[in-house]
Amino acid sequence: MDSRLEELILSMQVGEVKKLYDEVGYEVFSHELLSIAFSNEILSNYVVLVHLLHEDESPELHDLAFHVLTHPLCHIEGAYASSLMHAKKSLDVNHSIDVRSLENLLFLNTVPEKNHQ
Repeated sequence: MDSRLEELILSMQVGEVKKLYDEVGYEVFSHELLSIAFSNEILSNYVVLVHLLHEDESPELHDLAFHVLTHPLCHIEGAYASSLMHAKKSLDVNHSIDVRSLENLLFLNTVPEKNHQ
């Protein structure tokens, strides 16, 4: 699936990405997307996630966006600041204290470049 997903992302076929996401589920999709993002380091990986979030805002998708921004795309200016927004939105959308989202906030506290706050 990973080459198919990458092809869909690179050609910005977001509707097809959404269908694939619905078909394979979050776990498989997130693993594949992170793998692709580490491989190609292209911003389109994040843009597709933003589109998915507009259609179905969930804590899981915010967490995935956080991880894409803080790991494979961390070299992009503003990535940490944007990831902070996703960590906070994950908590808001979940309407409760979620350990995974709190860990994301703690991770950002350890980043030397603290201008993201």
